Amino acid sequence: MVSKAETPTEGQREHLTPMQERLLGYIAFRTVDQDGTSESKRQLAEHLHSSTKTVDRAITRLCNEGYIEVKENLLPDGRQGANTYRLIR
Repeated sequence: MVSKAETPTEGQREHLTPMQERLLGYIAFRTVDQDGTSESKRQLAEHLHSSTKTVDRAITRLCNEGYIEVKENLLPDGRQGANTYRLIR
C-alpha cells in the first residue's frame, strides 16, 4: 500500500485543481459503491476526458495529501496489474 504518513494541515493544503476534484469525486463514488476502483490510469483518463499524465499527477498529489490510498495489485503471473484507488477521508 502506498500512502504518505503525514498529511498537511488545512492551512498548508493548496486548492485542488478541477481535474483533481473530478478524480477524487470519482474515486469517492467508487469507494462507497465498491470499496475503490481498480481501473488503469488509461481507463481513468478516458473516463475523465484527460491524459494519463494528468491522471498520474492527480493520483500522486491526492495520495501525498492523504485523500486516497493506492494498493498495488499483482497478477497471478507476477506482473503489475491495475492499482486499486480508495478514498481514505
